[in-house]
Amino acid sequence: TVTERGVEDKPIIWAPAPRYDVVRLRGKRSEPKEIWIEHAVRRRVGKEIEYELVTLSYDALTVYAGWLRYDPRGPRFIAVGTVRVEDGKQGVNAQRAEIRFRSGKPIVSLVMPVYDR
Repeated sequence: TVTERGVEDKPIIWAPAPRYDVVRLRGKRSEPKEIWIEHAVRRRVGKEIEYELVTLSYDALTVYAGWLRYDPRGPRFIAVGTVRVEDGKQGVNAQRAEIRFRSGKPIVSLVMPVYDR
């Protein structure tokens, strides 16, 4: 910043440090057992947890989303907003993604954007 007295240094403001949650799955020993959730904001809503600015990681699956809701009774995750799902080989953008786990394997359902012609 330039002032009448010269140039002043201002501190660089960084985004807050990310926070992490870990969800442990029950499964076979050879399979990954932890889902990592990196987030900026976390709040509890009843029995569920909501996250904002979130990255969910499990084995080769990575989900980036503006908003994510975690229901521990499933476990089930619902990502909404600007959602990107990658599996280590390819990636896809969607409006919404629902992630469930069966026998330690993720099952992903996507709602794709609708485009007018």
